[in-house]
Amino acid sequence: MPSVHALVVAAGQGSRFGGLLPKQYLPLAGATVLRHAVSALAGHPRIAEVLVVIRPEDRTFFEQAVAGLTVLPPVGGGATRQDWARGPGAALSGSRFDT
Repeated sequence: MPSVHALVVAAGQGSRFGGLLPKQYLPLAGATVLRHAVSALAGHPRIAEVLVVIRPEDRTFFEQAVAGLTVLPPVGGGATRQDWARGPGAALSGSRFDT
């Protein structure tokens, strides 16, 4: 079976959502929103690796959110959603994505 890699883009500031933290680091049903997403992907039998794109200044929040989960080291996002594809998105170039 071919390897499938998951990419989670969690580099947003959550400015439209408001609050002190970006929404991916807020609690939901006992864990952060990001942990729920990464845990589901990391536990899927067809997914070989999970890569998360984050804002570099959120590294501590990221580490806390995914503690104990098997994920690749995060990569920093760009100023816009489109910017990540020219930089951090290249970390998985050549990998297979299912959409």
